[in-house]
Amino acid sequence: MTVNWVSSDPDPQDIENRSGALILWYLNGTLQPQFTNLTSVASQYLIKGQVWIVTIAARDSGGLWSVPCNSSSIEIANSAPEITLQVAAHPEFIVEDTSLILLSVFYTYFDADGDENDPQVWWYRNSIYQPAYDNSLEISAAYTIPGDTWYYILCPYDGNDLGNNYTSPIISIESRPKIDDHDVEAQETMDGLYYFWVTVSDTRNNISEVRYEISLNGSTSPLTYTLNSANATGHWVLPFQLEDFAYLGTTALVTVTVITTTGAQYSQEYPISNTSTFTTLLADDAPPRIIDVYFVPNEDPNPSTLTFYCALEEYGSGIDQVVLYYSFEEISSSNGGSGATVKQIYSQIPMNKHNESSTSVTYTVTIPFSPNGTNWEVVYQVQASDNAGNLLSFHIPSGDPNNRIAFTPPGIEPTFVMLIVGVTLLLAFFGSIVYVKFIRKPELVGLDKELVLDKIPEISDVEIMSSLDAHTIGIVVSFFDQRHGPIPIIVIPEMLKDNFTKLVELSDRSFSGTGFSDDFNSEIPSSYDFVVAHGLRTSIMSFGYALERPQARGGQENLTLNIIVHQDLFPLVQSFQKVIKHKIHKLHVRMDKKPDDKEAIRKQVFNIRKYVSSIILSYERIYGTTELIEEE
Repeated sequence: MTVNWVSSDPDPQDIENRSGALILWYLNGTLQPQFTNLTSVASQYLIKGQVWIVTIAARDSGGLWSVPCNSSSIEIANSAPEITLQVAAHPEFIVEDTSLILLSVFYTYFDADGDENDPQVWWYRNSIYQPAYDNSLEISAAYTIPGDTWYYILCPYDGNDLGNNYTSPIISIESRPKIDDHDVEAQETMDGLYYFWVTVSDTRNNISEVRYEISLNGSTSPLTYTLNSANATGHWVLPFQLEDFAYLGTTALVTVTVITTTGAQYSQEYPISNTSTFTTLLADDAPPRIIDVYFVPNEDPNPSTLTFYCALEEYGSGIDQVVLYYSFEEISSSNGGSGATVKQIYSQIPMNKHNESSTSVTYTVTIPFSPNGTNWEVVYQVQASDNAGNLLSFHIPSGDPNNRIAFTPPGIEPTFVMLIVGVTLLLAFFGSIVYVKFIRKPELVGLDKELVLDKIPEISDVEIMSSLDAHTIGIVVSFFDQRHGPIPIIVIPEMLKDNFTKLVELSDRSFSGTGFSDDFNSEIPSSYDFVVAHGLRTSIMSFGYALERPQARGGQENLTLNIIVHQDLFPLVQSFQKVIKHKIHKLHVRMDKKPDDKEAIRKQVFNIRKYVSSIILSYERIYGTTELIEEE
């Protein structure tokens, strides 16, 4: 409140003289001496409803006073309220379940008169006015939906006057990812291998990360694993291999955190997470895995004993026992050597540990055998159990020619034998004068296949893994598609897919040169040379077989399995085609019975590749070379 006045004086020299004025302020008729001779009263001393009057008397240089002049009365009016929005308190978004009260009005109120605030608030949802929430300072989370946008207009009111309107920033409602289900499944094909899985969903954003923290047996240092993807929903699986089998039978604490990342509608990306915790028993649910089963007759033409070998893989609770069940079926000669005319009851005998390596344990047992002047088929199976009570039975199907033992008739009369020997020596003497270039022939010596196979368990997994690429380029399983022709469906290692055109060419070659069998025992092999890349010459060992599929054209699906071997090693590998074929047979059976068990099938294909390398390494360890030993 400021006073101004105009004064005049007949004496020219005193017209502008204002310094001697007397200024008196009156509040409601009472003198306010603290403001005497002040030309203004500050606003903090003014309250609405007050009535003020100011009186002024001027004095010239001669000391003469003017007649006092009174102002008109001034009544102090109401001051409009003011607000300041607290913009920093308004986030860009609020997560749907952050609190029960999700939306709040944030502001600072000021009124010079000290009047109470009675704010006027108007809410807008998705830019549409919401009269139901008029003058509400809070909105419950129950009335919001992820994806909504909200803002409000605020006008302060002190009971007399409205202040200026202010509009809040827009606030979005974001969703929180949900963990709909979770569980742990033990893999029965490997000790200590578990699949932790969660089913997650989000109504608004993509799931960007699922994080597992696994604490073993009360450990305070959890193992952390992170899965990344951009799937909005779905089934997320973490394969977890227990490295220390001492934890088998203990409880693990599992914490799963699922994270989404908001989109680009905000100034930056923000993570939103949800967490679930549960416990699980790390039980040993995997029985021993039988790597290989076979028998070897002794060296007699008509063997008197059979030695059975069973290679097992078991890392968990340990092998309890291995039992061989066997019988002999007499083969009838009247129907071409197939079919049994005499069947024996199964006998059983425990097998004993033969040797052990870092990757497998081999059990063996020798049983008596008597040909009795006839041909026999050995029908057998092996049961292996571990200390956790898991049992696995492996049955060798009947009808496999590899399981047949043919009877060799006795030799001819000794006198006739001496005559044949004499004639042979005479021919050899005369033949020696002929240039040996035309009659000599290289033959394989020193290859004890059974010894090589017997030493395989001594080869460590580290040796095998480090030698894979030096022995085999890989394995390709191909399928005949009715529309596109032969195509590769399983490729190990994955990097071979970088040259997919070559793989298609290889698949086409395998189908054109390989026969197909559907009797599960006669995978038909073939071999051919193949150039994988410039300067890299390889040979292919290809096996063709057919799976019975009534829904497919012709009632079956043809496949080939192609082992790509370095060309210089192929003669050695091909010498063991029979035992490799046995591995292919097991894969054939799995693909027929459990076609959806893709992970186990891929592992079995990978193990075939490892087995080829183990043969080469075992041979090299025995003979000191990877070349076949020949003499003339």
